[in-house]
Amino acid sequence: MMKRTIIVVLTAVMLLVSPLTAGAATVLLDPGHGGSDPGAIGVTGLYEKEVNLDIALKVRDELERRGYDVIMTRTTDTYLSLQERIMIAEQVKPDILVSIHANSFHRPDVKGTLVLYYDNRYPQQRYPASEAMIRLSPESRKLAEALLEAAVEAAGTVNRGLLASSVYMVRMGSMPSALIETAFLSNPEDEQLLKTQEFREKMAVGIANGIERYLPPRFRDIAGHWASKSILHLFKQGIVEGDGRYYYPDRSLTRAEFVAMLDRSGLLDEPESDMPATPIDLVWNVETLTEAVYGEASGTEPEIPVFHDLDESHWAYANLVKAIEAGILEGFVDGTIRPDGEITRAEVIVIIDRLLHGEEEQQDVQAATPAEAFMRYFQSHIPFVDVPVAEWFTNAVYRLYDLKIINGVSETSFAPHKLMSRAEAAVLIDRYLSSGLEESYKM
Repeated sequence: MMKRTIIVVLTAVMLLVSPLTAGAATVLLDPGHGGSDPGAIGVTGLYEKEVNLDIALKVRDELERRGYDVIMTRTTDTYLSLQERIMIAEQVKPDILVSIHANSFHRPDVKGTLVLYYDNRYPQQRYPASEAMIRLSPESRKLAEALLEAAVEAAGTVNRGLLASSVYMVRMGSMPSALIETAFLSNPEDEQLLKTQEFREKMAVGIANGIERYLPPRFRDIAGHWASKSILHLFKQGIVEGDGRYYYPDRSLTRAEFVAMLDRSGLLDEPESDMPATPIDLVWNVETLTEAVYGEASGTEPEIPVFHDLDESHWAYANLVKAIEAGILEGFVDGTIRPDGEITRAEVIVIIDRLLHGEEEQQDVQAATPAEAFMRYFQSHIPFVDVPVAEWFTNAVYRLYDLKIINGVSETSFAPHKLMSRAEAAVLIDRYLSSGLEESYKM
């Protein structure tokens, strides 16, 4: 009989879930108690099971709005055993599990919010944890810390800290798990708060904030990454993409990927002018390459040159053509554009510099000798030792550094020939878009 019940419950849960979003982070929310199990009962008779479910549903709505896939162990006043709840978790395999409860204590003066998690540093022999939860103990603690901090911040409750615990819901799964006790039903003030929709909304937002701090809505591999804020910001705007549930922030970027990011950000729309080529012995500008490919006496000049390694079948063809027509992307002397080749930090900075500055300013920079141009930017900061005076990228590096759009890898090194990472590109574009410089230079 028990087996049949579990199967029915699991089937019902799966039917309640809309098709999962490709790559979206999945959260299992577990409203504590339910059905014949009311949980704690407040000083004026408020049932914990009702509070838990209402807050959990609000958390679900908030998370779905932010792009998460959310699964609930229950969405109605239904009884589920602890074992059934964990079986649901094992069936759907979420990224994290958050169990939502309200607390009770024999002393009515105790109030506030606390979060329980399993800590392998404090095992209890009578209540052994699963092998997975033992290994995941540090991650569960991170999740618990994020939940507690964000919930207290949003709801304004007393912070009662973290509690290493061996309760079933945090020790028997196979994913980072935490149980939040939102407030004390045994405390008259906390119970009055739990009765109000305003407080429940605040608590729900706080729980959602904590989940987002620990687990971004899309990519598993950027939690705690120095570029996570920019990556998420651009993702929400449709500027950056990942591969399934991963962004691969430290992977190098290709020329096509970077140009596609620029195009999706709107930076390739309505270019101000065709930028003169940067002096570089490996890269030709559009006019020179067209002349080499078609000959001086051809009598016809196509809109863009033909590159041996670029045709309409390439996924970023339209993006690349737009960049070439705008004069910010150039080919190589062998007649290639190398769309899938990795791009260096120097190349990226030169492209951004071409986007930012108009023709008049570019000509003004080129009119000066390399040493004179270099000295314009040397006066306000210590130069990078690996950015020589006469290199093709020198002016661009110091112009953008002076505008606080770029940084070096250290105080004295820019690493111009280092491959640009996906994280660095996201931060660079986010910083550029947030600076307002594009509009300033257009005015």
